[in-house]
Amino acid sequence: MARRKKSTRKRRRISRKKPTGKPAADLPVAVPPFGRNTNPESGWNTNDQTANQIVRHYVERQRNLRTIASEFSSTPLALSNAPETIHAEILTHVAAIEEIAPQLPGVGHNKPPEPIEPQPLTSDEIAEIKIYVAVMNGLPAEPTQIPTLLGRAWERLKILGEKVLTQLATATVTVAAATLWREYGDHLIAAGKLIAEWIKALMHLS
Repeated sequence: MARRKKSTRKRRRISRKKPTGKPAADLPVAVPPFGRNTNPESGWNTNDQTANQIVRHYVERQRNLRTIASEFSSTPLALSNAPETIHAEILTHVAAIEEIAPQLPGVGHNKPPEPIEPQPLTSDEIAEIKIYVAVMNGLPAEPTQIPTLLGRAWERLKILGEKVLTQLATATVTVAAATLWREYGDHLIAAGKLIAEWIKALMHLS
């Protein structure tokens, strides 16, 4: 009886990989939509927290700027003016203050020993104003450093100007004297407000 010849062909073994429990690299990974946190225990809400912090910081910063601007001036849009423009306007009022001061009764060089009419400002206050005027005249439009004195000057000029106008409302003075003092007070208030705006404009440049 003839024997069968053994086949020389080898059977191919199919290799089957055991499951590892890891997702394939090319499988899509579920990502939660932005703004939603489907799993409170996960870290997917980090973006939301960061965005909220940025928004809160921006709102707080804008609120602070509006507060400062309202303290300095009733017209916050003036902050858009260039420092040289504001500086030129300040010098206009400063020149008017210097021109009116010698004409004020009891203040000029020919003042009598005893004041004939009540004075809205004291001699010390007049001297204080002269210091602020001298400082402003010596500053360029964009100084490299803002003198500390100006931080007080804008407020003091405004206060002294308002004091002049308040005193005129009750004091008995001649029409000529009242006109001079009123112009003097108006220029003090205007100069004080503009100095505040100028300081703010310089701070925005730094």
